[in-house]
Amino acid sequence: MNKPIVSLESAPSDNSEIIVRADRVSVFYGDFLAVRDVSLKIAKNKIVAFIGPSGCGKSTMLRCFNRMNELIPNAKVEGKITFYETDLYGIDVDAIGVRRKIGMVFQKPNPFPKSIYKNIAYGASVNGYRGNMDELVEQSLRRAFLWDEVKDKLSESGLDLSGGQQQRLCIARAIASDRLFSSEVLLEKHFDFRLAVIIKQFNLKLLPSPIEGGFYKHLAT
Repeated sequence: MNKPIVSLESAPSDNSEIIVRADRVSVFYGDFLAVRDVSLKIAKNKIVAFIGPSGCGKSTMLRCFNRMNELIPNAKVEGKITFYETDLYGIDVDAIGVRRKIGMVFQKPNPFPKSIYKNIAYGASVNGYRGNMDELVEQSLRRAFLWDEVKDKLSESGLDLSGGQQQRLCIARAIASDRLFSSEVLLEKHFDFRLAVIIKQFNLKLLPSPIEGGFYKHLAT
């Protein structure tokens, strides 16, 4: 079994604004220590990669930033994590509100079982968006470099898209949420190469991504 992440400390080398701070974070699944004593700082509009073998705790640490570990039975997070100086685990902080602000695109795409159009529009509609929905959908898909591929089949199911297209659909959904909530985005593990172009072109706000080393090196250059 791979050992958990241990004693990691990281900080940006420039004077960028720090939006996330983790201070001596440890994560347990029952009695098993999955992540131990992690401290790091993450600057706004920077790309950070967690790199390591399968099972070492990358995704576990990633889920701490939007409190997804709380959905796992017997999981416990120790230490302190702040987002724009707000304690994410504070007694008065709503976990659902945190997840609205810090979204996650998983390694396996998870589009809604709805049309391509409704995948983008759903979050806006349930949150009372009163703007031009067609424009929101089109611009979100354009920013994810998906519009030209799906503009003539917006009524078809998002589940019928290819794996890479589904991932970009989820990115477009996150971009639409960014316009509503000024969200951050977490990317988990492998993703379509075109997402690297999206990141660089639009300077999306990203939190850590456990991207494989070789691909991350290419992405960062």
